[in-house]
Amino acid sequence: MSRNVIQTTFDGFMKGAGFSKHSGSWYRDTDDVITVAELQKSQYGLQYYVNIALWLRPLGEAKTPKEQACHFRSRLSLLVGSADGQLEALAVKGPSDGSGGPWL
Repeated sequence: MSRNVIQTTFDGFMKGAGFSKHSGSWYRDTDDVITVAELQKSQYGLQYYVNIALWLRPLGEAKTPKEQACHFRSRLSLLVGSADGQLEALAVKGPSDGSGGPWL
């Protein structure tokens, strides 16, 4: 299956934000939290969703937890609302921008 421009751009952004990929999910570790990010395509249309999850290390040890097993889970759109808000939260300024924003 070939990767489309949305998937390729998301992968490049996550890599630039310091995440590493494992089994289709993106992970970034700190001493206290594992942040998990996934790109999910709608089965009903051309829309994509960014799922964000947090695994809190004090509540249990894990290396690469599945998004659905994490302690906190949400869609980026629910955290920040509009498409402009999503871009602002991700601190996306252009296609080559590698900042991770406050959420990532």
